[in-house]
Amino acid sequence: MQFVQGITYSKSKDESKNKTNIRILTASNISLEKTKIDLTEEKYLKENFKINKDKILKKEDIFICTSSGSIKHLGKSCFIEKNFEHAYFGGFCGVIRNTKQNIIDNKYLFAMLNTKYFENYKYLFVSQNINNLNGNNLLKFKIPLPPLEIQKQIISDIEEIEQQEEKANEVIKENEENIKNIINTLNAKNFNLLKLENLMNIVRGASPRPIQNYITKNKEGINWIKIGDVKEDDKYITSTKQRIIKKGILKSRYVSKGDFILSNSMSSGRPYILKIDGCVHDGWLIFKDIDISLNKDYLYQILISDKIQAQLINKSKGSVVNNLNIDRVKTLKIPLPPISDQQKILKQIEPLEKEIEDSKNYLAKVKEEKQNILDKYLK
Repeated sequence: MQFVQGITYSKSKDESKNKTNIRILTASNISLEKTKIDLTEEKYLKENFKINKDKILKKEDIFICTSSGSIKHLGKSCFIEKNFEHAYFGGFCGVIRNTKQNIIDNKYLFAMLNTKYFENYKYLFVSQNINNLNGNNLLKFKIPLPPLEIQKQIISDIEEIEQQEEKANEVIKENEENIKNIINTLNAKNFNLLKLENLMNIVRGASPRPIQNYITKNKEGINWIKIGDVKEDDKYITSTKQRIIKKGILKSRYVSKGDFILSNSMSSGRPYILKIDGCVHDGWLIFKDIDISLNKDYLYQILISDKIQAQLINKSKGSVVNNLNIDRVKTLKIPLPPISDQQKILKQIEPLEKEIEDSKNYLAKVKEEKQNILDKYLK
């Protein structure tokens, strides 16, 4: 095996604001969930930057993140299916190149870097500052080496799962687009626009301080609901990573199953419906006493629509960290059709949401299914 470390450069001196012939792919271009290349964000270096051609991304390279403040992102990788024009890889990443293709299949090697074995291995390189998995450590990772025909059978079985994975992602993308179109059509109609403050009470969460004095591992503790407990595109909050002692309720805001909350910092403007009881800190706004003329599921769909999200993002600007205060949210106007029309809209959306949920549940099991295939052949 050969490991090639990525290009080190100065962001302020060497990056170009315009497209050039030196495109730099970084760890942000490796999708953690899909283990595929993601070209949503691209960076370029100035044309006069001297570059080693060995650091161009090539077909069948394994592109891997070697340094990260997040252990979750350390070691994430993707398999390069084709050559990319003028695409190089940055310093916190590297590539693994197979120099022994007569004994090991490239995709088999990639599969082994997405197993529980490698997940455990990378934890050996966790540090207090930045987690670093350098080339020497990567090349020392030991893998089982069955005959090539077994490796190819493993890859064949994994690729069948990946085809289903791709279909599930397509269902999610298509249905989310269909839901978006339904809501965008609604936004274009001449329904009454009402401020949120006329439809509910909005209060901010609160945090007992210092918070470390209130955190408990006791299962009888109160769920401590944080933004990190949920993905941006989730609808419901179903669990928390931490709990607080019951005394913490007195210095926080207690919320119940079915309550509606909105993030007001970091990924501000994201709405969620609770499926658990717990307490929320001041990074959340709580929507209470919602008027009977407003269906919560309808409210959720309106708040995640492009038009309303753009307004929320705009209202959060003006500080180093985007932040939505209560007064800004109170003045947000939403279209309010009669409750019967809201229910009709939701009837269109519900089957699409169900397919999205089923697809996400399948995707959550994909990694385990791939691991099971490896275990079947390698045990």
